[in-house]
Amino acid sequence: MANIELTHNTSLSAEEIKQKAEGLIRDALKEYKDKISDVRQEWRDDTLFFSFKVMGFSVSGETIVQDHFLTIKAKLPFAAMFFRGKIEEKIRDKARELFP
Repeated sequence: MANIELTHNTSLSAEEIKQKAEGLIRDALKEYKDKISDVRQEWRDDTLFFSFKVMGFSVSGETIVQDHFLTIKAKLPFAAMFFRGKIEEKIRDKARELFP
C-alpha cells in the first residue's frame, strides 16, 4: 500500500468545507462513473471516511475537517505507487480550487 497524507489551509469554515466536499464527491461520481464503483462514505463528526474502487483497485481513507484547515489521508494500492506524485498533485490542485 502507498499512503498519502496532505494538509491544506483554507479561508472556509468546517461546515463550508463539508458542503463543498459533498459536491466534489457527486461530481466525481458523474464524471468517472465508468471507472469508479463501490463508493462508500460516512461522516463521523468532522471526519469523512471513504472507500471506493477505481478501475478495480481499492482506495480508502479519511478527510479531517476543521475551520480553515483540512487533512486528507488515503491508502492506495501498491500498483498506484508509481503514480503517487501525480495523484498527490491532482489532490492538491483540486483542494486549492475548491477550498480557497
